[in-house]
Amino acid sequence: MQKIVMLLSCFLLPVICLAQNNIYKVAYNVYQDTANDNYDIYTMNMDGSNKKNITNTPGVEWVYYAWQDKLYFISDRDTCHRCYFLYRMDANGNHVKKISTLQLEDSWMDSRNNGTELIVTGRKGKELRNQLFIINITNGPQTAQAPVFVLPPY
Repeated sequence: MQKIVMLLSCFLLPVICLAQNNIYKVAYNVYQDTANDNYDIYTMNMDGSNKKNITNTPGVEWVYYAWQDKLYFISDRDTCHRCYFLYRMDANGNHVKKISTLQLEDSWMDSRNNGTELIVTGRKGKELRNQLFIINITNGPQTAQAPVFVLPPY
């Protein structure tokens, strides 16, 4: 069975995953183009070889979480600049799928119930921000439940 382990760092959140052919890869974020505010997601082998841009799109893509052989990331690829939504892809950047129509904050996420649900920080409209939501990512419609907790403003 494929496994993914997450490592925390001071500056990055690299994600280590088992991809095809039992090869471990590291997924990480790169500030690609300062003038255009473009972030992409790269992968590389554990020894630092075979670096590859697996998103290669304008705008912001930022990997925050991995479960088994899937990478979960926020992106503004099909919406306004810095209006983030949740996407999933495999460790090679294939099979990209939008997971939810809930607009997310630029924030960490985690899972529960053996990876069937993601806990994310989202928003409902412009006024209600920084709310925690649970998104079922298994079968059927990928919609967020009502907020489970509202964080106070910064």
